[in-house]
Amino acid sequence: MTVAPARLSIPEFIFRVSARPTNGSVLALVCPHELSERVAKRLGAELEIQGDVSVEHLGTPRDPVELVAAVQHTSRSDVILISGVDAFSSEDWCHLDLLRSRLLRDEMIVFLVSPSAIEALTRDAPNLASWIGGSVWVVDLASEVLSAEEREARLRSLREWSSRTDSEVLRLATEGSLPPEPEYVEWLILLKRPDLIGKA
Repeated sequence: MTVAPARLSIPEFIFRVSARPTNGSVLALVCPHELSERVAKRLGAELEIQGDVSVEHLGTPRDPVELVAAVQHTSRSDVILISGVDAFSSEDWCHLDLLRSRLLRDEMIVFLVSPSAIEALTRDAPNLASWIGGSVWVVDLASEVLSAEEREARLRSLREWSSRTDSEVLRLATEGSLPPEPEYVEWLILLKRPDLIGKA
């Protein structure tokens, strides 16, 4: 049975990063694709201020070769934050798995990925996934301040993704028949109904 990753606020995640040696660790933080750039900017800034570490952010590499080259050419920092890999195909993740040894650094690497990207990474890059191991967390949107516009934009994206309405999701959750995808958990949180998560 697969255990779902724990949910952490950004300050809680920063505490996890600060509490472990940065040498060679690989971590992943899962967040919605639409919010990844916002989360990356906040995470990088707060890591430097609160975590007292230097951060280099690598965003939106075109492919694994460009990502690896960017990592190898970073200046010496404590943490390398990688985002914008959600569009990687299965072949891209397989290729990155073959190139994984080139990601070995003294710095900590943090992947900021969407729910679908972490699934693809786990499935198509098993050796890289083994480096990450249990160091995967989901950003707790309930603990983060979203504007009304950002909240509605994310809900609209979820409705389009599933072809379901908010009412249908609430009904399915109440009946205990909501699909297990993490997007539905996020949906309930955005609707301020976390009490329905995992309802039997």
